Amino acid sequence: MKLVKKTLLALATAAAMATPAFAANTNVSGIVWDPDLGIDFSMGGIFSQGFNNPSAPLGSILSGFGQVSGINGSSTFCQAGPNCKLTFVFDGFVLTAGAGPAFPKSFTGGTIKLYVDTDAAADNSIATSSDGLLWADMVANPLFGFSLFVQQNFTNAQGTGYLDVIGGTAQANLDTNAVLGADLTFGSTVSLVNNNGGNGTFTLNGDSVAIPEPGSLALLGLGLVGLAAARRRKAA
Repeated sequence: MKLVKKTLLALATAAAMATPAFAANTNVSGIVWDPDLGIDFSMGGIFSQGFNNPSAPLGSILSGFGQVSGINGSSTFCQAGPNCKLTFVFDGFVLTAGAGPAFPKSFTGGTIKLYVDTDAAADNSIATSSDGLLWADMVANPLFGFSLFVQQNFTNAQGTGYLDVIGGTAQANLDTNAVLGADLTFGSTVSLVNNNGGNGTFTLNGDSVAIPEPGSLALLGLGLVGLAAARRRKAA
């Protein structure tokens, strides 16, 4: 009976000591969010886009760059340094339907990469928006792909799609397969220029997983070591 009590005490102590790592805000490479605020993970921001061929024939590639403005309703999410920004670039979205001014437009493939950027330079191009630490590397989910369709008229459009997280420092937190087998949903509203390029806003929504801090794992390990010691003493 004493061994059982010691076992329960050791496990309860280790669990209690590890709990704060899960209850606190999630912090990945200086990007901080509270998973208990509203949706578990919700990101928004602005971007600019364009085709490699302005007339947008089939096979054209859509690419662009942008910056995150908030995560889970907070604009102070970027805490990696005084100039901290979370920037991103996207590329490789191949136009498969809706050539030129036609709608709806559909795409296959495509990547979106998020970077933690701590320099003071303006992030106004693909090059300057991709010079930080890779935070999340995402690809269009092969089952659902990516699509862009007209919202109101030929100067305003919406995009939607599903994304898989395949790399970056936040991969373990965001690679959840929680959205119909994908990791995140993507949505955008674009003010088009010449029916193709333009500027817009976007959202990323999905689930996130809290990864225990190394200190918490060490504390849990100490609890298990204590349990093993108690068992050895009992056996002796």
